[in-house]
Amino acid sequence: MSNKYLDKLIKDSSDKQLFNKSYTPTKSIKSTVNIYSFKTFWTMKKEREESNASILIWSVIYALSFLTLFFLFASNSTEFYHKYLKIFFILLSALCVFRILYYYLQTMITYPFYINWIKRMPFTITGWSGLFSYDGFYDHETWIKECTLSISCKPCSDYYRNALYSSLLLFCNKANRTFVRYHDGNLITWKNNRDSISGSCNCKIIGKLFRYIIIDLKKIHNITNIIDSVNIEIDNIVVNASEVETANSAAST
Repeated sequence: MSNKYLDKLIKDSSDKQLFNKSYTPTKSIKSTVNIYSFKTFWTMKKEREESNASILIWSVIYALSFLTLFFLFASNSTEFYHKYLKIFFILLSALCVFRILYYYLQTMITYPFYINWIKRMPFTITGWSGLFSYDGFYDHETWIKECTLSISCKPCSDYYRNALYSSLLLFCNKANRTFVRYHDGNLITWKNNRDSISGSCNCKIIGKLFRYIIIDLKKIHNITNIIDSVNIEIDNIVVNASEVETANSAAST
């Protein structure tokens, strides 16, 4: 049976193309982090962090609004429209503060829902903790050489299977946009092979994996009820890839 969300996945993936890069192993995985700590959640959330340019724009608007309010209150004018101008710029200033702090507020509000999130998923997830068992997780320039996410499915129609495949393809393209910001010699771009995907990952890609599982895969499963389990495997090598300094290096990925 056709579904609008599944149709959109298939359509959006039809024009996507993947690209490949080589890798150079450097050192072995050797340490762990607390996967449910706020620091870990904060680090993963940075994959959606608002760009410095956006924050700068809101900061400038806030500064202008604050200066305007200062002059409005200093003028002691009794003009009728001054009252409404004050209300407008107070609201605008509040909106600017909210937008500047939105990313941080959202992280703090959603953190409690991250704790033990795997237990609340409608399908089994294995290997998630392995993504954090390497030295340098909090450093976005330290990458696991290769990570593989595979999905075990129940027997289903070709339509459902194609929708799942399309969601994997779309994830690969979203993840690979992160690679543009790094020197490419040490990284393996994400590729999909029907029910599995693989590629290099750092803390930002791990954040994308988290969102893909809790949003996309969960929604697909709620519609189709075809996912039995999700398994994540990593190799025992990490690589270093320096971020490329460009005008867009601060942009959101």
